[in-house]
Amino acid sequence: MAIVWVRRDVKSWSGTETTTTDTFKRDYLVLTDDIDDGPETVLAADDLPALYTAYSDGNDSNANTVITNREPRRDTNAPLLWHVSITYTVLVDESGEGGAGDIESVLPQIRMWFVNYTTPTQKDKNGDPIDNSAGELFDPAVQMDDCHLAIEIVRNELTPPFQKAQQFQNCLNKDAVWGVQPGLLKMMNIGGTRKIQRNVIYWEVKYEVHYKKDGWEAELLDQGFLRNAGANGEPISQAEDKQGTVWMLDKRGLPCAKPQLLDGAGNKLEGAAAVPVFLAFDLYPSEAFAPLQLPNILL
Repeated sequence: MAIVWVRRDVKSWSGTETTTTDTFKRDYLVLTDDIDDGPETVLAADDLPALYTAYSDGNDSNANTVITNREPRRDTNAPLLWHVSITYTVLVDESGEGGAGDIESVLPQIRMWFVNYTTPTQKDKNGDPIDNSAGELFDPAVQMDDCHLAIEIVRNELTPPFQKAQQFQNCLNKDAVWGVQPGLLKMMNIGGTRKIQRNVIYWEVKYEVHYKKDGWEAELLDQGFLRNAGANGEPISQAEDKQGTVWMLDKRGLPCAKPQLLDGAGNKLEGAAAVPVFLAFDLYPSEAFAPLQLPNILL
């Protein structure tokens, strides 16, 4: 129960051209090794073109014409040999009306909305730490309602969005777009749906871009159980003097049981009036959005 080989039948190749469509036909020869192998086994052959494969054979190619029918039939003189007739035709939309026109000239659809969520915060509306009367940050952090703008663009394109999706997914804008400075827009999703309008195959491509006015950096409180130290474990003032890290100790000389605030340079934050330090981290890569030629959403 196996396919021995698949070959094109050089004697069987034809085509038809009309005012509304093109049709091409090509036969393949498939040899099996079992008399009980039937059409299902033959159609599953790896080297046999699958349904919806675009026409490309020898020096011929037609991207708008795809396989719509595969018909296997057993050779009456050689039962292990099958002839598979493959038909390529142009797919049309359900209405079957009108020509394609300029697919890409159709006005893009633009939709905007706000994404709402709850997020922990250790800063108030002015950017000041949210702490108690003794200057200690609350743990767990205060939960606040937040939101950011989402923008969806849907437009027709003649090429599938696969490569663009791989390149731009989760990337920030490296260039200014729609008057927005770099680093504030994030490409959340690029996807598409293949469609047919009369004799043209095209893609309805959807771009989803999110905007955060404060950017997409992650801000984390600078705290931990270790601090930078010199050769003998002493505190240091210069980063180049760092020889390692040591555990921060409590008044009993024991390792601290909870994280201690750091000063942004790896040292313990000292003083009752000291302001907690937050560290910013870049999480996402950047790409120039200009090659995408996104439409102006401000019109």
